[in-house]
Amino acid sequence: MDSLVVRLSPVLHLTRITHAVAAVGNVWFVLLWTRAVEADRSPQDTRIISEPLWTVLSAGAVLGVALFAFAMIVHDAYDERRDRTMSPDRPLASGAISHASAIAIATLSLLASVVAGAWLGDESLWIVCAVAAGVVIYHSAFRAVPSIGLVFIGLIYAGHMVSPNPRLGFMWPVVWAMTHALLVGLMAHRLADRRPALDGRALFVSGMGWGVWSMLLLSLGRLRTGSWWPEGVPPWTIGAQLLLIGVFAGVAWRKASRTRSRARSAEKVRRYGALWQPLYAVVWCLGAALWDEAMVLGVLAGIGFLTLTFLREIYSLIEQPVGYRR
Repeated sequence: MDSLVVRLSPVLHLTRITHAVAAVGNVWFVLLWTRAVEADRSPQDTRIISEPLWTVLSAGAVLGVALFAFAMIVHDAYDERRDRTMSPDRPLASGAISHASAIAIATLSLLASVVAGAWLGDESLWIVCAVAAGVVIYHSAFRAVPSIGLVFIGLIYAGHMVSPNPRLGFMWPVVWAMTHALLVGLMAHRLADRRPALDGRALFVSGMGWGVWSMLLLSLGRLRTGSWWPEGVPPWTIGAQLLLIGVFAGVAWRKASRTRSRARSAEKVRRYGALWQPLYAVVWCLGAALWDEAMVLGVLAGIGFLTLTFLREIYSLIEQPVGYRR
């Protein structure tokens, strides 16, 4: 078992597979919500409604994990020079994975996400391609401009989330996922002490961008459904989500404060931020009395937390083996 983890460890680190629970949770929420509430608004050529649930969720999992892995590999490729100084243990920076292997994994991940998107429907395929292009555009043009880049990250998460059903009407969860991604990016940027720093002007621009895109997405939802808020979801759901965000901020900051390395602190914030996304989906489903859907997403969140704990323990044993005292 240890030898297998040792061989896979660089790949797991490169793709940040434990973070992919956020992507899968968002995709699964849209699939489950579409089947339960918005079956009449799904693309005409989609299999979301007609195929068995397990096949739909499997395709969603492949789409979520593969597209997320592609984004993480692109991120590490652009950050390799910086990682040699700030995070020398990253697979590309340390040489644990060659550039050729990274390119191969990224290509296979992108192909897998495209195939899964094509299986879900033609419109899903186009959104998957747009999100993949957005990942490259962000790292090529906007990652050095945090005031715009943070909003761009949120939009990538939003696009990723709606990829299974681009005709989704309930856009509040999409805006919430975008907001969470922006806040996580903001916290990680500050903790990692990235340059350029986020000053008041940059925060104002980010806030304006977030506000404009949030209103556009919510307006799109109103155009599709005829109302700003769905009748089947009680208002207390927003209060529960705000409470959940507060809990996340407290947990993430506490975990990050225990680490001296700025890079590791930022990584912890991103890790727990990813694990938190399915919890938002659970609350949305509970608010709409979708008990089975909430249970599925809750199990996914639990698996994410258990997997993270298990892998961290295994990594610790590999990196710092337990010795025997004489």
